[in-house]
Amino acid sequence: MTEVKKRKTGLYWTMCITGAIAFTLFTVFLPQGVWLSLPFLFGGLVMAMDWV
Repeated sequence: MTEVKKRKTGLYWTMCITGAIAFTLFTVFLPQGVWLSLPFLFGGLVMAMDWV
């Protein structure tokens, strides 16, 4: 049997939530800056869900 090592994903969830908040704020106040928050939003989500 192989053991699956679980990673601590709290930091990644924090990165994802921070990216989502930044995405929302950029969408409302500075629409051309939306692209700056996307790597944090989707990168944090992918790492938090352990899809990497």
